[in-house]
Amino acid sequence: MTVMKNFFKFLYEFIRWIIVSVLYVFRIPLAIVGIALLVGIFSKQAMGCILFFGFGVVVMAIPAVFTGKTLVKNIIIIQKGEKFSGTCTGYKLERWNCGHDVCWVDENNIKLHRRFDVPMIKFKYPCQVNVYSLNHSVNLGIFTVIKDILCFVACLVLWVFCVIITTGTIYNILFV
Repeated sequence: MTVMKNFFKFLYEFIRWIIVSVLYVFRIPLAIVGIALLVGIFSKQAMGCILFFGFGVVVMAIPAVFTGKTLVKNIIIIQKGEKFSGTCTGYKLERWNCGHDVCWVDENNIKLHRRFDVPMIKFKYPCQVNVYSLNHSVNLGIFTVIKDILCFVACLVLWVFCVIITTGTIYNILFV
């Protein structure tokens, strides 16, 4: 019985691998054919409406919700977390791990180090910063909140812009 089960599992994986490979190889021609079909079926206004709606929902709404949740989480860390005095030793630019190097000592006298990807107002190093910690999450207070607010506002503005264009296009298609 297990031989048959393994055979069907192999057959399923093999067929899935073929389908995924074909879709991967032909993804650009399939996208071009799909767009051509949509343009042939819908008017240019309707096609623009679909594209702006898709861009607004998928590309901007999801990051806006994510950055909004991160913003709220960081504000809670500042309000309820413990405050430590840390030293920012400078900005390090590496391939994957870039940011401001901050060292601080926690309540158990353990020296901690982390890189924070935040905008800094002080450009002379070393400088003193406040590190906030709550449930193994840390941030740099107002510097982290400023970064999160900027990301949230940018995503929200683009999302609202796409929704306004979409509703304007729908209004023009239906009532004009």
